[in-house]
Amino acid sequence: MRIKLKVKHVFGLLIVFAAALFMFVNWIYPPVRSDAKSPYEAIERLKSDHIFVKGRMSYIEEKIVMPQGIQRFDVFKSTTGAASADFLGEGEIPLEVRAPFLKEYLEDGYKQGAYTEALQQYSMSFFKKGDLQQAIDVVEKYLAKYPGKNEAYWEAYFLKVELSSIKDIDKALQLVESLSSAERAVLPEPLKSEALEVEVRHLLSQKKYDEAYQKVESYLTPDGWGHSGEYLEQTRRNLKRWTEGETGLHTISGTITTDDGDPVANSIVYAKPEADINTFRGEEHELLPHAYTDEDGNYTMYGVPDGEYAFFFGTQFEQVKGYAWPEIDRIYKVDQDLTWNAELRTLIQTYQPTNFEVVKGDEMTFDWEGVDGAAYYQVLLEKHVDSGSTTSAFQSTDQDELTVSLEELYDFLGGVSLYDEDEHGGRPIPESLLSLAYPDAERSWSVIAFDKNGEFLSSSQGFRLSTEQEDSVPFFSVEERELTEADQALLNHEYERAASLYKEKGDAHSLRMFIRLKEHEKNSGDLLPLKREYAEVSGVPGAWRDLASEASRERKWEIYFEAMDHVLQQDSFLDDSVRATYATALAKNGRYEEAENWFKKASELGSDEAIRTWTALKIYQEGTDEALAIADQYPSYHGPFDEMAFGDWESLLEALKQEAVDEGASEQLKQGLEVFFSPDQDIESWVERNNLSDVLESFFKEIQ
Repeated sequence: MRIKLKVKHVFGLLIVFAAALFMFVNWIYPPVRSDAKSPYEAIERLKSDHIFVKGRMSYIEEKIVMPQGIQRFDVFKSTTGAASADFLGEGEIPLEVRAPFLKEYLEDGYKQGAYTEALQQYSMSFFKKGDLQQAIDVVEKYLAKYPGKNEAYWEAYFLKVELSSIKDIDKALQLVESLSSAERAVLPEPLKSEALEVEVRHLLSQKKYDEAYQKVESYLTPDGWGHSGEYLEQTRRNLKRWTEGETGLHTISGTITTDDGDPVANSIVYAKPEADINTFRGEEHELLPHAYTDEDGNYTMYGVPDGEYAFFFGTQFEQVKGYAWPEIDRIYKVDQDLTWNAELRTLIQTYQPTNFEVVKGDEMTFDWEGVDGAAYYQVLLEKHVDSGSTTSAFQSTDQDELTVSLEELYDFLGGVSLYDEDEHGGRPIPESLLSLAYPDAERSWSVIAFDKNGEFLSSSQGFRLSTEQEDSVPFFSVEERELTEADQALLNHEYERAASLYKEKGDAHSLRMFIRLKEHEKNSGDLLPLKREYAEVSGVPGAWRDLASEASRERKWEIYFEAMDHVLQQDSFLDDSVRATYATALAKNGRYEEAENWFKKASELGSDEAIRTWTALKIYQEGTDEALAIADQYPSYHGPFDEMAFGDWESLLEALKQEAVDEGASEQLKQGLEVFFSPDQDIESWVERNNLSDVLESFFKEIQ
């Protein structure tokens, strides 16, 4: 049977087929194909153009916009060494990869739901590249696509306000003041707080503290006001204390640049109270006194109350790629206007070993690019095992290379990771205890350069390696050593058997491991004989330094000085810590002239321990005036772990001088120094037994 179709029937069928195909590719096909197993698979599908029109927009929203978060700053560093970084999470797509699809989504027109989220992410893609004005312009452009001034529109509008406040607080204020009272009344509560924050920050920038207080005091912060509400609450407390005469309000200003002279723009600087420096909250930079750097890297922070602070700096990885943060390790006392500048330093180039080079033979050499003005370098080693990674100082040298024996490498312990108490009794994790002697451990290294005053110059480890350094990563391995029977027992968590085998063997590695196991026992007993035997068998400088340290703690001075004789003979360069400890030991044993010589050597390298103990010796021998002369020549500032209630050591000595006028305080000072410089008495217990003034207690705690 033959079927005849007229042209009009064929044409009709084609129309039906086209309509069905259109519906399939736009409404049926995309959901079926939206089961990407990862965001990167979703990206590849979008690049293939197999998802069309509305289905494509839904796919971008589902796979690209909604799963991804965004932080304004990638990395934070502080004057105390505290740091935080926003690294990409597993499966998270870099913003620069997302950006074209975010733009496509925005260009397609307003959609209920994720449009503002997409706009925020897209604008941040420009901000993170350093183009703040383009980020503002992007928000301005897509604001026009909103169908009306709904809640999503106002969220986007205040994104523009927020970005504008980074560039120019006056411009941000204009945007807020352009809102009518009716528009402001319908704003969601968090946006009302953002509007008020801009007004308050503008008043603070003009030092109109009375007006700022009146404005913020007239509002009660309701629940749901977000981070701006918390900032306003904190600012209100500070301003109230100021109006009541409990504190001053100060400005902190300065410049953030690189050592090439380039400004670090559009970054944030904020002041964090000393009491809170060991905690980090994701959005804390928005809650505390803060300021943004301008195009020249300048910033000014207003309304900072009296107190002691660490300064934090937040920026983008790309802005600081190839640079190191200056290691300052300092708390700043703010009781007047203050200038604080920071200069990022070009990373030191490491030459060898790199790229997992296998070190062969009995020794190895660390080699790096010399730094102009460097007096000495400190090499650090990092061990990477399943339980985690730890970085510790290894050795110091005044050369731009360091050659060590493999035995010295194996002697390096670094930090030791422990099991939880309910797992293997809280004992050390075997791989961590074996340290670099564990064959499967990954090893890396870095180097820090210091000037003649012990001030940080640069490091090979920074925010992110430069492009050149990415081709030469400082990882290395050594020819695989064979695990001993005792090592195998340890790795099998047979701790008692391992200890017995190590003790029985008696070679350098076995003695080293036996001592490490003993040190992590609750009652380790007298380790001096074992450490002395290990030092003699191994002969490595680190073993003699460890013996000296143990003997100093036990006040076994004859053993201490014997061990230090070996250290002085073997080490061509001693770091500031070893110098300071040696000087203190000499002073405690009445060898004052030698002690002063070593105190001076350590103080020249910036040792706080040496400076503070040397001034204590001067007070003990001569008086506070002589001590103040040393403190003036070698400044020692309040660090993050110091307990003194002064910004620097010289200020504490000035207070001590005033207090020593009192006969009772003078006698306590004399008694305490006699105890401290005695070879066999404990100053810590003496401080606990005596009722001391705050100044005296602070002084003695800092020289313990």
